[in-house]
Parts: sequence; C-alpha cells; structure tokens
Amino acid sequence: MLTALGQVNNIQKEFTIKKTKQADHNLVARIDEIQYVQGTINL
Repeated sequence: MLTALGQVNNIQKEFTIKKTKQADHNLVARIDEIQYVQGTINL
C-alpha cells in the first residue's frame, strides 16, 4: 500500500513538473508575442 502511494506521489510530482515546464514555455511564447507587437507599434 505504501509503495503504491509513493508511486502515485511520484507520478503526480512528474506531472506537475511537466505542466509547469509547459506553462513556462507558453509564458515565454506569450512574452515574445507581446514584445513583437510592442516593437511593431514603436515602428
């Protein structure tokens, strides 16, 4: 039982890390978009 719980916790941690990395990637892409738009406005 304890082992199964440990495995579930590890899977949840891995999933959270993957979600966080994806969110970071999306945020970076969004910032790039905003900077591009700002650059276009400044021109």
